[in-house]
Amino acid sequence: MTSNGAQTETTHDVTPTTASVEYVATEGSLIAMESFRSNLKIKSKTDREILGLVDIVTKADHAAQQQIIDCLKSHLSREITTVAEEGSIRKKVPESGSCWVIDPIDGTYNYVRGLSQWATSVALLEDGTIQAAANVAPALGDTYIAGAGSTAMLNNKLISVSDRKNVGDIVV
Repeated sequence: MTSNGAQTETTHDVTPTTASVEYVATEGSLIAMESFRSNLKIKSKTDREILGLVDIVTKADHAAQQQIIDCLKSHLSREITTVAEEGSIRKKVPESGSCWVIDPIDGTYNYVRGLSQWATSVALLEDGTIQAAANVAPALGDTYIAGAGSTAMLNNKLISVSDRKNVGDIVV
């Protein structure tokens, strides 16, 4: 991205690892998109409240997560470790080895309200270090990807941190 916020075309190659992460995140997002703005049944994950909000989940969360796990299992010829939000899957990243971190609907509150600002997020970690990550926001038509030591991309175009220094020009 240039200093004025425009995206630049990229000639950078996406690594196979980053492409795999993008693929499984996209597959999960397609499942989540099928139920977006539909008559959702919302459940509480637990009885706990955070800042007055109940921790919610939908069938779409479970279905998208399962799609990602199924894709990983069918495309990788080895045992995989997953860390995910939904169900009885591991909740903590192991200190060593590789693991896939999955948030099938990152922004469930927006999702259940029919707001487009949600994504399917997947990352691959090796010994606790991110190797590649993808955030697919299908309702917005946006896909963010990044690989370890490489540049980040939005919809296959190179992006970077803005060089703006005036705090009044920055939105967080």
